[in-house]
Amino acid sequence: MRSLYHSRPLQAKQVAGVPVSQLATLVERIKKARYGVFVWAAKEIKGAHGELTVQAICEFIKDINETSRFSGFSLGGNDNALGAAQVCTWQSGFPLRTSFATGHPVHDPILYASRRLMESGEADALVWISAFRKNLKPPGESHGLPTIVLGAPGMTFPRKSVPTPEVYIPVAVPGIDHSGHFVRTDSVASLPLRRLRETGLPSTADVLTAIENHIKTGA
Repeated sequence: MRSLYHSRPLQAKQVAGVPVSQLATLVERIKKARYGVFVWAAKEIKGAHGELTVQAICEFIKDINETSRFSGFSLGGNDNALGAAQVCTWQSGFPLRTSFATGHPVHDPILYASRRLMESGEADALVWISAFRKNLKPPGESHGLPTIVLGAPGMTFPRKSVPTPEVYIPVAVPGIDHSGHFVRTDSVASLPLRRLRETGLPSTADVLTAIENHIKTGA
């Protein structure tokens, strides 16, 4: 689309299954627009280098803004992924993929990518958290790492697709079993969650705090 926007010739007839003629029509609409917005959901970008796709979008937006007005708007993922990102930034000053192993936050989006840590054998264990829904399970290939799952009640682990974890601790569901906050996927608002029932299950924070205290005291 950037090539079409700058009237550069293309040899291809299709791009990602979309005819170039349709893309050309879209580019003309972009040129005529008084104001536009590119909206994308990061989790829908497939492939190993999704960040390059986002970079290409941002570079295209910069090109358009030389003569017009255009913005980019990224939607967050499910299961309060934005909430986790916001808390990490609020607490440490860095986004996700930040290590605290040295006693202070060190951010490196490649070095501390969980999949890379698992595949390289640098990780000692996998702690998988899925408090919102029981069908979000650990990856089928855990690379032999001992796995601890803090998951919604009723989570199952079919041996053929999901390895059985060494430890599975059912936890309360935020917004149903205990209160909390949820950052909306557009990142505009933080929504309060209220407890609707009493199950007696601990929250994820309760379990992690108990594990941390046990490690510190050696009890």
